[in-house]
Amino acid sequence: MKNLFFPVLLSALFSLGLTKQPELIIKSQKSGPFLVNSYLVYDPVSREAAFIDAGNVIDSLLSIIDSEHLKLKYIFLTHAHQDHITGVNTVLRKYPKAKFCMAGEEYNDFMKYAGWRTLFDQNSVKAWEKDSLIVKLMDFGYKRSGKPDVFLNDNMRFNLGKIIITVIKTPGHSRGSVTFSAGKNIFTGDLLLYHSAGFLDYALCSKVEIVASIRKLYAFFPDETVIWSGHGKPSTIGYEKTGNINVTVNKVTWE
Repeated sequence: MKNLFFPVLLSALFSLGLTKQPELIIKSQKSGPFLVNSYLVYDPVSREAAFIDAGNVIDSLLSIIDSEHLKLKYIFLTHAHQDHITGVNTVLRKYPKAKFCMAGEEYNDFMKYAGWRTLFDQNSVKAWEKDSLIVKLMDFGYKRSGKPDVFLNDNMRFNLGKIIITVIKTPGHSRGSVTFSAGKNIFTGDLLLYHSAGFLDYALCSKVEIVASIRKLYAFFPDETVIWSGHGKPSTIGYEKTGNINVTVNKVTWE
């Protein structure tokens, strides 16, 4: 009974918190050969904003910062795979006061990601090498990326005006994958996608941790929570609990 009480209490406290936060504005743009979702999120009252995963070309999101007179405070990464980080340097050049934030594990794995030809599944590598746009993306110069201003840890909290963004460590797709929660929304990167999990067959990925991290989200967040993932369309916790083809509450399936 004791073991059940703590997660139930956390969920209840989280649900209470949902009603106290102002509505988060969320804008997205797909970019690059893998069509990664980059998000610009902001508080409409204070006009404070953050990027979540600054992917390849994010010109429409950058234009919103100017047209809406936003103050960009943070650039958050769910993880540091090439398709999620290539736009960071561009954003920092334009908004040098924004703080670049990512998990320490991801920063430590920069050079491993740079060696993508040996790190990732060889069938995927062979297919990617036939596409010049993918090769250009995967050859992203990690040495040019500076040290983050903030290393993200579990339960860290950041403010955009009165909106609170909370960091949840959700390893599996990468060693330092994190999820960001804000009100009724979570940003899961490539951990949990619509109808699937973002598993990749490569050296730093863990199926065991993916399952544990996804089920952690299922247990903690209410069914109506909206999932904004790194690829594809939005979903909800309620749908994925039973409709996900890889990880549901009761079943795990990978071909």
